[in-house]
This record gives sequence, structure tokens and C-alpha cells, in this order.
Amino acid sequence: MNDKEVRADAKLKNLSQEMLDVLWRYRNPEDDGEKLTLEAVLVELKNTQGIEVSLSTLSEFYKWLRFKRRMESGRRVTDQVMEEMRKDPSMTVDRMNEAAHFVFTHATLDDDDPQTYIALTKLKLEAEKVRNDARKIKLLEDKARAFDQAQEKIKQLRDAKGSVDETAQRNAILDKVDEIFGIKK
Repeated sequence: MNDKEVRADAKLKNLSQEMLDVLWRYRNPEDDGEKLTLEAVLVELKNTQGIEVSLSTLSEFYKWLRFKRRMESGRRVTDQVMEEMRKDPSMTVDRMNEAAHFVFTHATLDDDDPQTYIALTKLKLEAEKVRNDARKIKLLEDKARAFDQAQEKIKQLRDAKGSVDETAQRNAILDKVDEIFGIKK
């Protein structure tokens, strides 16, 4: 829940946490429980708590309650992640992103929200593609650097032509190219 205070005249939002949990279970029963309609919840509220509200007020309350529970759940997950980070200094940004993706993916499935699930999955695939492209670019840069080094060494060996016979020069060049490209050390 955010830090915004609940109005004093908000009958439902000011109920105890225990009663909020009861109201939640009316609409989101555990196991094989029966889901009550909003109209049935209105009757229960009047009979058990003496509270009378309109159907639209009750509907808005359940939206607020779902949001409140989601925020509390998010806070618990955040606290767990922070605790794990304190315990495990090897926690990396990539590992945290994977954990976040896992949490958000499951939240979208719990909320029966396939569009968000698909969007999150596409984002994860796109991020993976970007990481792979970055690895490819690094490999190409490393190869270009090695090629430049080889060309420079070949130039140096050719410039030393007068002091070395041609066969020895050729072998030295080939040895250097093999060394630079990791064929021979």
C-alpha cells in the first residue's frame, strides 16, 4: 500500500487486517471454497459487521484491496531479494534481473494477464538477443585487434628483411600469426 493515508470515513479500508483477509477470501476463496458475489458480500458485511455500503463502493474497495495485497507482496519479495543480496555478495545484476523476471512472470500468470506475460517474455528474449549481439561484437573486435597485431608484426618482420633470410622470415611470420590467433604458443 502506498503511504497515502486512508480517509477516516472509509468504512471498509479502515477494517482490521483480519477482517480485510476475511473479505478477500469471500471473493478469492482458498481451496474448494465458494466465491461470493459482490451482492452476497454486501449481505455478509451488514450481518457480521453492521456495515452498509453501495455495490459500487464495494467494487472499488476490492480494486483497492487487490492493489494493497499486490504492493504488500511486492514489498515482501523486495525484502527477500535484499536479504539474499546481503547474504550472497556474488548476487549480480543479471541474477537479480532473472529473479525479477521470474516474479513478474508468475504475477502476470496469477492475475490471469496473458498480454503482460507475452510482453515480458518478448522483453526477456530481446534482452537475450542484445546480450548475444554484444558478445558477437566483442568477439569481432578481439579478432580485428588480433589481425591488426598480426599485420603490425608481419610489417616489422618484413622490415627486418635484410638481417634474416627469406625462409626464416616466412617461418617467423607464420609462427607469429599462429601465436596471435591461438593456434600455436
